[in-house]
Amino acid sequence: MGPAPGVWGAAGYSFILILVGFARLSSAGHRRVWTLSLSAALGFSLCSLIFAGISAFKIGSYCILCIATYGINFFLVYMGWIARRRFHAEPFLSAWVGDLRFLWSIRRVSLPIFTLFGAVFC
Repeated sequence: MGPAPGVWGAAGYSFILILVGFARLSSAGHRRVWTLSLSAALGFSLCSLIFAGISAFKIGSYCILCIATYGINFFLVYMGWIARRRFHAEPFLSAWVGDLRFLWSIRRVSLPIFTLFGAVFC
């Protein structure tokens, strides 16, 4: 049996928080990691749609905390989209590759942080 659903949520939101932390680095310039964070938020929102469908059509009941979480996930997508527009991001795929290259260029900082993240949540 895998981790509890709350652990998955904490891991996901922590991942976005770490990515936004890298965007604050002065070396980031306009090459920030907004596309990666938008991709993660899109994944969260897709899961929210699936869970909302299960809640509505299979269970027939609604959870106010779940609905609030869905709202937070869609808000993260909106904020990621705004950030990409503000910093004039490249097309999605090339910006995604650029974000990964940026994280690799600061690997002295990013690798230990993501290793610790993986050790805590995996």
